[in-house]
Amino acid sequence: MIVLDFTRLLPGPLATYILAHLGFEIIKVEDTKGSDITRYTPPFTEWGESSVFSFLNAGKKSIAVDLKTDEGVEIARKLAQKSDVIVEGFRPGVMKKLGLDFDNIKKINPKIVYCSISGYGQDGQYSQKSGHDINYIALSGILKLFVSENLAVVPGVQIADISGAIFAVIGILSKLLERERDKNFSGYHIDISMTETSLFFGVESLSKFLVSKSEPEPFGEVLTGGVICYNLYKTKDGKWVSIGALEPKFWENLTKALGLDLLPSDAMSKPSEKNEAYIKLREKILSLTSEELDSILSKYDIPYEFVRSYSEAISHNVIRERKLFYSIEENGKKLELLKLPFMKEVKNISPTLGQHTTEILNKIGYSDQKIHELRQKGVIL
Repeated sequence: MIVLDFTRLLPGPLATYILAHLGFEIIKVEDTKGSDITRYTPPFTEWGESSVFSFLNAGKKSIAVDLKTDEGVEIARKLAQKSDVIVEGFRPGVMKKLGLDFDNIKKINPKIVYCSISGYGQDGQYSQKSGHDINYIALSGILKLFVSENLAVVPGVQIADISGAIFAVIGILSKLLERERDKNFSGYHIDISMTETSLFFGVESLSKFLVSKSEPEPFGEVLTGGVICYNLYKTKDGKWVSIGALEPKFWENLTKALGLDLLPSDAMSKPSEKNEAYIKLREKILSLTSEELDSILSKYDIPYEFVRSYSEAISHNVIRERKLFYSIEENGKKLELLKLPFMKEVKNISPTLGQHTTEILNKIGYSDQKIHELRQKGVIL
């Protein structure tokens, strides 16, 4: 199946990265100036390509078209006719101005699955408002989980962007399945708001709020550092260990392993300098090196794991034996990529700007002479 990808930056490209690893053919539509700024974001690979762009766009083809020209739009329309899916991430209304919106494309491709990814959705009072990940999670209430009276933390991952990508893939696959089952399927426009998708990342605390109407305490809930049995502790050699002894049996095993005389009720107590149980647990772990602690805890059934850097995680046997990372090599360029076990490996490195323009145009009926003329006029690259 063919996916026409008009997206840039992180959300859309991550969605089509996943689709590429599910076996879809991804045609990345770029303008002739290469306006996906991740192409130019350091650090760079040995061959001078952005590491972020190389990762997100591996396995895709690139066609460079000036959509500000009538001929460029006509190329996009012909590609849309032969595509199964379109993914776009412009501000709502941009594709309509180009004549490439869902309603126009559906006229020439009635079975199209069309996915729009935006910050606040395709309609409503915020549809034209600019924004980034930090703004979307601020509005959704997710960021409040990282903000207390004296501390405000910007999450280390892009919650809205990544949730938008994941739900875009889910939506696309669900509608393709519906199209396969329903002979009367008449196209579908998937409206992804990253503000809305980020809400699912707070579903545990959100579900409680919807019933109790009580706001979650930042860093103070059971699963966010509010109890001593589910928390982070520092070891003698400066490492951090995550303890997840929520269930009574795990808490019992933890206290037994560390030789601490703590009560079952201590598990759900709050970490504070007034809490003797917390101080005992913290100081005991602080008196042991990570190697010593690992040796002790590994003899019991206890949910624990040391906080690891990327280099430590990638080299860990648990990650390596699952074969999540794999390498592709093309023309002397070697790139390491990530996939889940059910995904396929892609074969080619991320494309240079317009690398497949001629190949793609040939497939939709453009002659070499016509392609040459369009290139001379600056319509394509």
